[in-house]
Amino acid sequence: MSSSKTALVVDDEAQLLRLVVRVLERAGWQARTAETEAGALEVFREHMDEIDLVLLDVNLSGRGGAEELLPMLLEMKPSLEV
Repeated sequence: MSSSKTALVVDDEAQLLRLVVRVLERAGWQARTAETEAGALEVFREHMDEIDLVLLDVNLSGRGGAEELLPMLLEMKPSLEV
């Protein structure tokens, strides 16, 4: 397993998403991305064991947005940093 940490970045603005990923990668992090709540859940379920941090757009559009997504992620992985 790699010594670098992995973040899941969730934002529905593609330009901002790319910027955050570049900043994280320059700091030595690996990044997984999603633009929707459903996409974030899919990525998180697939890579839960390797994700150390979630950076989440609080104004995420979709069914429940961040208010609904965050509790689901924390229920799956209580030690998750957000």
